[in-house]
Amino acid sequence: MDTISEVWARVLPEDGVALTGGPVVAVLVAALVAVAFDPLWRVLRLAVTLVHELGHASVGVLVGRRFTGFVLRGDMSGHAVTVGPAGGPGRILTTWAGYPAPAVVGAVAVVLALPGWSAPVLTVVLPVLLAA
Repeated sequence: MDTISEVWARVLPEDGVALTGGPVVAVLVAALVAVAFDPLWRVLRLAVTLVHELGHASVGVLVGRRFTGFVLRGDMSGHAVTVGPAGGPGRILTTWAGYPAPAVVGAVAVVLALPGWSAPVLTVVLPVLLAA
């Protein structure tokens, strides 16, 4: 099997994941450790801030604003910069969109992972994060 076929085989969806009993407990414990263990949370919350800022940026572009960049600071704060009308529904949606973005992205990832689409989702997410 050549390299491209091997990579492609890892990207295609697999059978669904049964989230009962042991796997559910393992995921919940991993989530608790990620949030409670401060050195790990300091790294992971940067990803949450990145998704938050990308939420502002993506909705801004969808409503017709021009995305010019975003800033992430060492204290895990940041801001996205979009250019467009100073008021109106586009500005309101752009401002609001960052807050639910991490939860929506997480929920979509879980919903897609259950039927076996975790590999394709990660294949799409990685280049998006690298480009950002």
